[in-house]
Amino acid sequence: MEKAAKPLDRVRGWAIRGLLIFAVGAGVGGVVLCSLLLYFSRGLPSFRSLEDYRPPQVTRFVDRSGAVVAEVFEEKRTVVPLPHVPLRIRQAFLAAEDADFYRHPGMDLKGILRAAIRNLLAGRKVEGGSTITQQVIKTFILGPEKSYERKIRELILAMRLETNLSKNDILSLYLNQIFFGHQCYGVQEASRFLFGKDVSHIALEEAALLAALPKSPARYSPIRHPEAALERRNWVLSQMHKNGFITEMEARAARARPLHVVGKGAPYEEVAPYYVEHCRQWLEERLGPEALLRDGLRVELALDGELNRAAQRILSDGLRAVERRQGFRGPLANLSADEVRSLRQRAGEGRHGRVWTLRREPREGADPVWRARWVESAQEEKYLRVPVRQVEGTGAATVAVLDLGDAEARLSLEGARWARRFSPVTATPPPTSIADILRPGDVVEIEIPAGWTPGGEVRLSQPPLVQGALVVIDPATRHVLALVGGSDFIESPFNRATQARRQPGSAFKPIIYAAAIRSGAYHPASILMDSPEVYYLGGGGAAWKPQNFERTFLGPVTLRFALAHSINTVAVKLISDLGVEKVIQVGRELGIRSPLLPNLSLALGTSEVSPLELTNAYATLAAGGNFAEPVFVTAVVRPDGERLSVDPPDPRPALSPAEAYVLTSMLTDVIEEGTGRRAARLNRPMAGKTGTASDHRDAWFVGFSPDLAAGVWVGFDDHSPLGTSWAQGAGTALPIWIDLMERALRGRPREPFPVPEGVVMARIDPRTGKLAAPQDPEARLEVFVAGTEPNQMEERPTSQAGEDDETPPELSGTGRLPEGLFR
Repeated sequence: MEKAAKPLDRVRGWAIRGLLIFAVGAGVGGVVLCSLLLYFSRGLPSFRSLEDYRPPQVTRFVDRSGAVVAEVFEEKRTVVPLPHVPLRIRQAFLAAEDADFYRHPGMDLKGILRAAIRNLLAGRKVEGGSTITQQVIKTFILGPEKSYERKIRELILAMRLETNLSKNDILSLYLNQIFFGHQCYGVQEASRFLFGKDVSHIALEEAALLAALPKSPARYSPIRHPEAALERRNWVLSQMHKNGFITEMEARAARARPLHVVGKGAPYEEVAPYYVEHCRQWLEERLGPEALLRDGLRVELALDGELNRAAQRILSDGLRAVERRQGFRGPLANLSADEVRSLRQRAGEGRHGRVWTLRREPREGADPVWRARWVESAQEEKYLRVPVRQVEGTGAATVAVLDLGDAEARLSLEGARWARRFSPVTATPPPTSIADILRPGDVVEIEIPAGWTPGGEVRLSQPPLVQGALVVIDPATRHVLALVGGSDFIESPFNRATQARRQPGSAFKPIIYAAAIRSGAYHPASILMDSPEVYYLGGGGAAWKPQNFERTFLGPVTLRFALAHSINTVAVKLISDLGVEKVIQVGRELGIRSPLLPNLSLALGTSEVSPLELTNAYATLAAGGNFAEPVFVTAVVRPDGERLSVDPPDPRPALSPAEAYVLTSMLTDVIEEGTGRRAARLNRPMAGKTGTASDHRDAWFVGFSPDLAAGVWVGFDDHSPLGTSWAQGAGTALPIWIDLMERALRGRPREPFPVPEGVVMARIDPRTGKLAAPQDPEARLEVFVAGTEPNQMEERPTSQAGEDDETPPELSGTGRLPEGLFR
């Protein structure tokens, strides 16, 4: 028995020793593990940033109809709550990234082991073992650094995170934070970019494609690598079926559907770039750049997006019309046949019926490079920049064959007769053959006529060197409905509507006449002498003798007539009599902020102003004399609905309603019979004024109807002359203004200018400015601010046959000039 007990005792002893060793080992292991946990837990960040999740989001600018017209962002993201994300999208991500997400405590030991074995067997990393929780930790807290220490810290934090946030909270963080490529962060922006719709409307196969991307957004991009994207999408669908999220039939049907991606943002990039940039700068000054780029604001604009898009086209067309008067500057470039082939390869082959346009893209530290872009509709694009493929024929019958990508066009001499050598101020001979101006490889701009079909005739054009700006304002609200600051924002983002200061010429005269009417000393029937005068500037300094445009003088004229026909001598006499400071004061009250030089030349518009401030001054007349600041931004709304204050200062009176109406009535004659009479074809009540700076360096037309004010400026950035006598405001800016107002007023009723209280009417003799005799057939009904109307009646003896008439022969019986005397 003793011998039998000895082996048992030995076994028991070994067991006890084994248990002791195990206990000691476990204790040591526990101590080591605790020590490691304590070591790697030192300095771990808190989860406060996750509990108060405020990632960078897109700030969107919307027009008055709510349409998005621009976005600014640090990261292109729009946060959506998890209930807004369809179940199928959540299941697709779980199947692709972490099928056991709702079952593990933050780390998946089985998944880590499986990934380690597969990576070891493959000799490279083929599978990751990170859970969604770990990916959230890596993205938000630890960053992308790769090391064993960081991995251990990631595991520790993942388990801690699971005790601080719910699974749904963690999944929501993940879906809103991850990068999908193409500047898109989060499922909402990825859905908008790839499919052109809200994430809540995503189909099963689209959900699988979204879930396919986070592993490698570049490698699986459906735009750059559609085959790889399709394969990865189908793998996700298989994983969804494997994990019981969808049936085999659903998976098979989804796999059979082709990739269908929009692959572009909303089509608003070119709606109003000058307008938006002005607003962006304005908001950045008030809110700071970080708020604008990160806070996901909704910026509501006064902008009419459709009108602004039309205004850009109208200005572009108008500037090109001016260019045709100035001549052809030559091809934009000359490309070799190899360069054209390279362009085609980089752009990819277009489909039948599509055409391309070329653009020179600047590169930092290198020469610009030409790129080709396919366009859907040649007529919609209207102007294309294309290479000349060949020039065939001889003499006047020569034709240039143009390469439009997947189509051809023909340019004959008929479409290029305007293309004389560029010279705005001197005459040059027109071309006698297309071969005079073009050769193979030349890149030229062409205009696609309405109804054009591939192979048909086009017209030669050229990108404008001459610049322009326009503004449209609602006088009642002072909302800026449209603003264009140049011919091409990409090539020149300088905003000439707000930042440029240019001489307004006679477009400044209404401010002088406003001062005259407000003084009470003048009214529309006041008689002034249009005659040469010499003024000594600076108190006996240099002699100055103002001239009229026509270099003629008409003698006595009414104030109304002088303004309608832009008589310079009368404007100078007014400012001389009123005093320069009074005129400047009225200008300030009407909103002119630019420096105004205190000398008599102010009467001729020599002090520079911006198109925005001058147009707003005219809008003040249309608003009955009430001045208000132009309004671009009507509201700024945070994601939580809080509205930030952007209210402009309250309006203030600059002129009385009666004074504003009388001046408006005078300005209607500019269109009815004066320098702006081309605008009479609009067949609406209109008031306005042309303006031309000295040597034709600036051309203007600013005017208004009862419900809209608009201003147009045309000129070269370097202040070169626009041309000769044709390059006045009436010949350059006015045609643009007419087209602009025709579009802006479309659908609006024809309303007269309302007559306010304080306005009286009287029949006057236009020769004398006094009350007309009761039976005078030449009398004219005139408007006056109450109390300024004449109170004396003219009594003229009846002229006998052969007697001299004292009426100046230049004036007609109505006090108007003969048709055609003024341009």
